[in-house]
Amino acid sequence: MKNLSLKWILSCAYLAIFSFSSCSDGEKESPKTNLTPDEHKAELERIGLEALAKINPDDHATLLTAIDEFYRLSDIGYLEIEENAGASAANLLESVGTVCSRTQLGGVSAFANPTNDLYSAARYYGVYTYNSATNHWDKTASNSVLEFRFTSDGQPVIVQISKSGEEKQIDLFEESGTQYQALVPEHAKATLTRGGEELCNVTVDVNVDGNQRTADVTCTLTANGYVFQSVTHATKTNATEDFTLTVKGEQIVTGKASLNGYDMTDEDNINSVIDENKEVHELFGGATAEINILNEAIIKGYCESVKDMKDRMNLIQDTYPDTSLEYNDKKSEVYNQYIKGELYYTDGDNVIANLGWQSCEDDYYYSSETYYDTEAVIIFASDNSKFSIDSYFDDISFDGLIDSAESLSDQYENYLSHLLN
Repeated sequence: MKNLSLKWILSCAYLAIFSFSSCSDGEKESPKTNLTPDEHKAELERIGLEALAKINPDDHATLLTAIDEFYRLSDIGYLEIEENAGASAANLLESVGTVCSRTQLGGVSAFANPTNDLYSAARYYGVYTYNSATNHWDKTASNSVLEFRFTSDGQPVIVQISKSGEEKQIDLFEESGTQYQALVPEHAKATLTRGGEELCNVTVDVNVDGNQRTADVTCTLTANGYVFQSVTHATKTNATEDFTLTVKGEQIVTGKASLNGYDMTDEDNINSVIDENKEVHELFGGATAEINILNEAIIKGYCESVKDMKDRMNLIQDTYPDTSLEYNDKKSEVYNQYIKGELYYTDGDNVIANLGWQSCEDDYYYSSETYYDTEAVIIFASDNSKFSIDSYFDDISFDGLIDSAESLSDQYENYLSHLLN
């Protein structure tokens, strides 16, 4: 089950947030203000189609084929490697494939989590070459990189994972008297090349400053002209994350999230929360977020109290399976109570429509069973008509941004703990 903690709100940053205000005399009114709901829908459809025309899932077909082949060979071939390094590499590439195939804007932030598969795999060295005759991965020693070599569609493929710079020891959690930790390198990198051509490149750069009590993490995934980037910055009173999706040199979508709080890196304050058996979200206040699509449409949102939101989610998150209709109906109720979202055109600052949430069928799963998720909808005040954001931006997964906020909060809490050491 997903951990719906305060983490998620920072990525609501991507689906909304900022003002509650409606149009006033001091605002700049968009020329499109007086469009009818149907005309607004047509305008949003135009913007959506224009964005989709710049994104082609087939651009990643060769990469996805190579990833699938590595996943298959790492599963069926005998791979003698320390602990779970092979599984970490496979999971890492699977995450890359998900971001690329679904244009999942928030997916890159997961690479910054101290427990992510890139860091796990980068701890190990060696060059492993798949031998189809023996169904073994033959090892050659290396003291600097982890490599996997195999063939996909008759072309040689190399997956290379490496790290550099100073390593930070991050405390994760304690269980039964055992303290679990992660080693986070200053720089980590993974590449996949096929026939000598680089198909994807993932980099994560970390800067943790214990004196200033700050942490900065930049994650970048580049694949065939698509650049997904997440930049996270955490301080004593504020955590922010900025996302960009650039395709062939043009920015298609940008997103920003911000979470405010008090003494979020103060040792005494955090210890007080822990000693009273409270959760870290007790330190957080409000959150804001914004998404800009092709610099034509902007979605903003605001959550006044992350703590209250988290407390409500705690009441329901273990009651139902998170893919059930009951769970997502309840989750939609909580979102509609605590999240205020609005739609603007970039040529004006008056509100065109509001945002709401509803449960929906999730067609991502291939199964005879029906699975459900929660989606954002646009609601026009004039007639209360509504439609799903994803219905116009089908090939851009905004729901992934919500999921990514979970990892963002994990990152924040883990790095925050390190600042106290």
